[in-house]
Amino acid sequence: MKVAVTWFDNSPIILVVTLILLGVGIAQQIFVVVFGRRVLGEWIEANKHVDWVERAAAPHPITTVALLAGLNEELVIADTIRALMTQGISLVVFVDDGSDDNTSQVAKDAVDEENSHRVLVARRELPNARIGKGPALNFGFEAINAWVERQGLDPANVVVAVMDADGQLSPGAIAQVRDLFLDPEVGGAQLPVSIRNSQTTLTRIQDIEFWGISALAQIARAATGSVSLGGNGQFTRLSALHGLNRDPWSACLTEDLDLAVALAKRGWRLTTAPAAYVSQQAVESVRRLVKQRTRWYQGHIDCNRHLPDIWRSTVMRDSARLELTYYLLVPIFMVLPWSVLYTYSFIQGIMRLVEDPHTTVFGSGLIARILAFLPWYLLTGVPNYVAAFVYHKRRNYPLWRCVLLCQALLLFQFVTFVACWRAFFRQIARREGWVKTARVAETGGTDRPATSDEPSFGKAA
Repeated sequence: MKVAVTWFDNSPIILVVTLILLGVGIAQQIFVVVFGRRVLGEWIEANKHVDWVERAAAPHPITTVALLAGLNEELVIADTIRALMTQGISLVVFVDDGSDDNTSQVAKDAVDEENSHRVLVARRELPNARIGKGPALNFGFEAINAWVERQGLDPANVVVAVMDADGQLSPGAIAQVRDLFLDPEVGGAQLPVSIRNSQTTLTRIQDIEFWGISALAQIARAATGSVSLGGNGQFTRLSALHGLNRDPWSACLTEDLDLAVALAKRGWRLTTAPAAYVSQQAVESVRRLVKQRTRWYQGHIDCNRHLPDIWRSTVMRDSARLELTYYLLVPIFMVLPWSVLYTYSFIQGIMRLVEDPHTTVFGSGLIARILAFLPWYLLTGVPNYVAAFVYHKRRNYPLWRCVLLCQALLLFQFVTFVACWRAFFRQIARREGWVKTARVAETGGTDRPATSDEPSFGKAA
């Protein structure tokens, strides 16, 4: 029977490269699942009797201030500011980056007069506005430094929380983060991300990405102290930012990753609070999703310029150096080659599914065609099923639905591939202009659940 056996008869090199890439990817997933589960499980066991919501209101040696920058965020900014007020945040600085809607006034009206001294709204005007998130954050950073000086605080005991305008922290999140910074080696922390509007297949897949393997990967990377910082739920020690001797947030498309690498190069440990999270909106159209991921990939590729400094650093731990190097090289040396092999094998698989197999299995040509398609499905489907199983355990989402979503993930890969190739060519052409991701209105206020399904922290997976 000549069905699956002839799959790579004419392309042994492609088979070898495919197996190597799959092997590296699966090894990385094993690292994520094993170490992520271990770190999460140990944390849950050690803190199972702690009431983090109660601790958020208690005095603490670490002072937390929030920094947000937004453009045309009138739909979401009020909820975000009000929610931060309940978390033990001492000051919220919001930078309106030249909005042409009612964002500034909505932000100012978000809290009552009694708490108005805890919210500072600063507006940037064109032509200084709308030149990137990094410059907007740096503008607010100056206000934070002035406030810290007036309060007579030690920058080593002040943590800056960077949030997106639609970000919502889990209950007690600030209390968990503050404890992390009692360790003087910790310079930054990033919370896992959860998706709120996960009602459609597209947004649910994004939740699988963020709350499944990506969240567990961040938890696993705490073992090497090289957790990647994101633009939402990002926490950094003020003295570490001062030690950069530059503006903390660059004009890079991914100013968050750029900051993470800059801190890691200087020996700061980057970690996470495993059982806390920040929730945000997912992109609700494929077109906007491709644009968003293109920007992320382009910024990721741009950060490869830090690799020489990473290897010249004398203060980085070797484990952090190796892990961060692998992470930075993923788009070029994993995603791009894999996109070619994946697409090639997909086309080959479809051809075998529709062409006459010239043979039958159990007297059926259809079964023969299915068996001819099976090698592609098995080779490419393993990572998806791992991600879906992790998501099932962490979200308590029905397993049968996760299995169905695995089939959608097979096609969703092409969104990733298109975005990565666009980013690659944009980087070569030095094209860096972007339009911000649009928000959608939500209902329920600040007490709404983070997602349609509450995260489960009772299990290590």
